[in-house]
Amino acid sequence: MRKEETSFENLLKTRTYIKDPVHKLIPINFVEYKILQHPLMLRLHDIKQLGFTYLVYPQAKHSRFEHSLGAMHVAGMIWTSFMNNSPGIISELFPTSSSRKDQSAFYLATRISALLHDVGHLPYSHVTESALETAYENGELPEEMNEIFEKAEKRKLKLHEYYGCIFSEKLLKDILTGFKKEGFPKQTIKMLSEAFKSVKAVLCRDDDTIEGRLFKKEAHNIMKQIISGEIIDADKIDYLVRDAYNTGATFGAIDIERLISGLMLYDEGGKVKISIPTKIISNLEDLFYARYMMYKWVYLHHKVISLELSYINALQTIGRNWSKNKKKILKVFGHLPNNFWELFHPEYIYKSTTKFCLRIDDSFIDIILRYSLSANANSIGEDVNALLNRKAKFNSIIKREEDLLVELFEVLSSENEKRIKPIDVLEKTGELLQSSSVEILDVVKKTWPEGFEKLNEECGKVKNSSYDTLKCCLEKILGEKINKKLKKDIELTLYFSQRISPKSLGGLSLMSDGKALPIEHVSSIISQINRAGQHPMIFLYSKEKIGKSEESSIRRILAEALIELYLSLRKNGSKPS
Repeated sequence: MRKEETSFENLLKTRTYIKDPVHKLIPINFVEYKILQHPLMLRLHDIKQLGFTYLVYPQAKHSRFEHSLGAMHVAGMIWTSFMNNSPGIISELFPTSSSRKDQSAFYLATRISALLHDVGHLPYSHVTESALETAYENGELPEEMNEIFEKAEKRKLKLHEYYGCIFSEKLLKDILTGFKKEGFPKQTIKMLSEAFKSVKAVLCRDDDTIEGRLFKKEAHNIMKQIISGEIIDADKIDYLVRDAYNTGATFGAIDIERLISGLMLYDEGGKVKISIPTKIISNLEDLFYARYMMYKWVYLHHKVISLELSYINALQTIGRNWSKNKKKILKVFGHLPNNFWELFHPEYIYKSTTKFCLRIDDSFIDIILRYSLSANANSIGEDVNALLNRKAKFNSIIKREEDLLVELFEVLSSENEKRIKPIDVLEKTGELLQSSSVEILDVVKKTWPEGFEKLNEECGKVKNSSYDTLKCCLEKILGEKINKKLKKDIELTLYFSQRISPKSLGGLSLMSDGKALPIEHVSSIISQINRAGQHPMIFLYSKEKIGKSEESSIRRILAEALIELYLSLRKNGSKPS
């Protein structure tokens, strides 16, 4: 191998192009090409970006792999715009002794961080993570998996982010080892090592290691915002357009090139922040609108949620009957752990993927589901049947936000509470969900004091999130009210989504005549969309088919319960005490 071929600059040259339906052509350099060949990256080929959404939108079978490629491409575009629009600020992000090579290393680190940002996802993306969280809260995980949750919580990372931290560190170590074995010079290895350290710092949120020879701390903060910020970032831009393309949704019509071309940096009291010029405010509004509508009509489709609930139930049943299931599944796979949930331990995933070509992906889970069905047909049949044959086990009573708003309006009108708007009730519920589990139980106690001791015993688990606590309390209360009114027991499942909008719009400003203005003060469209997305989407399901009149009664009972909560919060102060 000639000396010039092993230089750091040569590794950054385009090795090939990948055709992509969203971005047309994505250039790939030598380092990125090596990463794309790694088994941990190849595993993403068979992890669907949108989980079970393909059972509602049939073409939504695109994977985390192509999204990762797209995010990498967008991240590079954003950094290039910063270089073009804010060269003075860019120079301040690097030590005075830095060279053009150092800035190239930062560009490489930014693209690789985006490429690896989803490498830690589990089969069927977020829903398997939800199943693990449920098992963790129920105390069903082995000690090794409990430790994983504790370590993720300590770093303030979501589970897939913590897995991504672990996998990216192992993957980049493998890549660096490969370059060393190929005889690349020490200077090239050193530059790659520095770039990889930055990737690890960003993906692991390891603030202790981000001040390095090549980049200042502020540069890493910008890199984080490029990969996954509150508003404009490579992740959101790619998945909104890609998901819209693959679902047929019309909400993803975002002019990516124009939006990114205007991005710039500015200094505010020593902190570098992202801004946009007034001329592209309409493109930013398109992004906000697309995000809100994609969540409302695609990501949080009531049928998709019901299928995810069936999947979570199925995994829980498999976990509880693993010793029985394992005997059949061993005929296909030579080795399996003693505890089902250990299949999702990061070390098991890494070893099985890199050493045994056994990828813990969607196809692997499909086999587990089918074999478990034959072993436990009675206990798991309905849930697996829902997934394999799209026969919903959960029947939707509240399918969309508008159903609940209409019911709230009718109850408020009949109770002469016309000064209260239905949307106020949902917004107050959203505020309550931002409280702690203890605070939520306090509000529930003040709202429904009778029988609270039993509620507290059933819903006051230490590991419960605020969402789980409110869901549990309302399910029990609804059950009692329905039993009293309809004289029958109907098993209900309540679902609260996370809020759609970001907590704050403070991470982005609009630049006009050299002045930075808060984006929500300039765009009434963004302000209204952001407000609309602050409260959760609420779905209600029954586990048995019921008549239309019973559905109507249950919807009314839910609306009455939410209004009772609202009035209690208003009476006792807007925040739980």
